[in-house]
Amino acid sequence: MLFKERVSQFLERETFEYADQWKNGGLVHDFRRLVVDNNGQTIDRLAEILPGGLIPPSQDTTGKVIGNWKGIYEMVEKKHKLDIPYNSVIFMHRIDDSVRTLYKPEAVDGRNYVFLFLRPDLPVLTPSDMGECWPIYTPGDDEVYSPQIISPQNFEAIVVKTGTAPEALTTFSYHLRVNQIKLFDYTGERFV
Repeated sequence: MLFKERVSQFLERETFEYADQWKNGGLVHDFRRLVVDNNGQTIDRLAEILPGGLIPPSQDTTGKVIGNWKGIYEMVEKKHKLDIPYNSVIFMHRIDDSVRTLYKPEAVDGRNYVFLFLRPDLPVLTPSDMGECWPIYTPGDDEVYSPQIISPQNFEAIVVKTGTAPEALTTFSYHLRVNQIKLFDYTGERFV
């Protein structure tokens, strides 16, 4: 399912404080909060990301970043002759008008996606920086990448599934407070 089809009702309600996060030029990274790794263990990705930041899969020494994506990275690299390894970057989306108008309110419900908003001035690579064989799996030109670890100090806000924000606040209050990260749920309610 495409990123643009997964995003929730954020923009339909302009009264939400986090609507500012969706301004043109903003950066967002989306992921499923709970994933099962290759050993059958459930991993809370938010618990992995908040202390140490976003890590390109190739730089992860624990094997937790890749999870079930390892086969996809291998398939892409076999299919395409890439100048830059596919698993060496963090995938993000640069918000623009076309991205914002394609969000569907019902798309995210029940899927436990987390939307992590990053400082918009972070240096990123575009598909044209990645070489002529780089595959692009989202339509438009919103896909951008970082080959660097993105520290939690560069996180602006996190949006979690409705009903899970109180638990996320309890579990991650230290990281949210120290890094001044806002926490919202899908309805737009702010918890931090």
